[in-house]
Amino acid sequence: MARSMILEDSRIEEDWLRRLRHDLTEAQVARSNWFGDYRRAYDAYRSILPPKNWPWPDCSNLAPPMTPMAVEQTKRRLVMYYVQDREYIHLSPLSKAADALDKARFNEGHLRWQAENELSYWHLIDDFVGEYVTGGTGFIYLDWCTSSGRWPTSL
Repeated sequence: MARSMILEDSRIEEDWLRRLRHDLTEAQVARSNWFGDYRRAYDAYRSILPPKNWPWPDCSNLAPPMTPMAVEQTKRRLVMYYVQDREYIHLSPLSKAADALDKARFNEGHLRWQAENELSYWHLIDDFVGEYVTGGTGFIYLDWCTSSGRWPTSL
């Protein structure tokens, strides 16, 4: 009984490892294809072209930077969509105290300062839109977590 369970467990493990290797190989192939497309798009953005051998070998490969100009114009318009409202952090007081609204406004200003200076909100959005316009996919990596709740405090 125990020996058959061990054999069954080893078969399950081998099957699981075979599936894992297959999935990993497929993911690597898909990522390499995407990375090649992204690299070509990024090189076009920076006006890096492959060597030109027509009409003669090593002829000039002059390319006006039309792609970077179009990307930068589109990027500016899209960034303004994200950052047009500088009041992107809103706090509401939970108490009915007379100075609760003033404290909420003070905390809003502090959180806005943190987002702009310590978290580099504007650069984060600018980098995201730049990647999105250039390669078609944008990634944002956040180094903080968002939570909500009630924290009684006094200032």
